[in-house]
Amino acid sequence: MNRPVPGLIDVEGVEHLYVQVARSEGFRQFVDDAMSSCAEVPLPQSGGVVESKAHIPLADGSSLLALAYRGDIPGWRRKLTAYCESKGRKWGVASKQIISLSDGSEIDLLNTRITFEE
Repeated sequence: MNRPVPGLIDVEGVEHLYVQVARSEGFRQFVDDAMSSCAEVPLPQSGGVVESKAHIPLADGSSLLALAYRGDIPGWRRKLTAYCESKGRKWGVASKQIISLSDGSEIDLLNTRITFEE
């Protein structure tokens, strides 16, 4: 089955973010840690976050995990990116076949392996 890459198709009221996770780290652990950290950044006021089931492997053995959130979109973005920045993790947004990462690098989605969970 050929699935669309999360974030490349605009969906009204939903934003996608790619976050760096360790090989042994799952979605739930990442979100729990993010929500309980960075006390200076308020929790999102509404909505929720889900895993988009897409992983992009990185050279260091970690991967980028695709997340989607809705509701308080700016609040979710602030909380998740603040956590990534506090832990030295990369994060990025997909647009026009490229993921632009927080460290200034880019990933060309046409020439990268993406794995989808069922």
